[in-house]
Amino acid sequence: MIDAARQSAARLTGRRVTRIVLTLDDGTKWKIDLPRSCEGQWPPAEGWGVRGGKGSFNGTVFNLAGKSLAIYRVLVDAGEGGITFDELNQSVWEEYPAEAKTVDNAMTILRKALRDALDLNDSFDPIRSERKRYWLARE
Repeated sequence: MIDAARQSAARLTGRRVTRIVLTLDDGTKWKIDLPRSCEGQWPPAEGWGVRGGKGSFNGTVFNLAGKSLAIYRVLVDAGEGGITFDELNQSVWEEYPAEAKTVDNAMTILRKALRDALDLNDSFDPIRSERKRYWLARE
């Protein structure tokens, strides 16, 4: 659906899609604001991307699932500015915030999944952190 809307908008108006509005049978409208992770070509040739259950880095596509996928999606959408621990916790665990140990464990699992998927050295940290703020490494 997102790809069809993107292609149609580009063909008809030359502009990118940032929101999709669905009109239901009863006339009500449902608006879907698209996150940055839905913009552009897939997979992006440079940087981090996410679509469905797949992530990408510099054009290499990999699978993620569960909390790893949820955290990864939040990090991609946060961009270079990153996201705070509290924002990450609220975004991923919603109304039942996780303990710090649970978040740290989930981040460790995601780091390993990214290293394995991208064949990265164990010394490379794909998720950078400083003062309880997290972001995906640029290189």
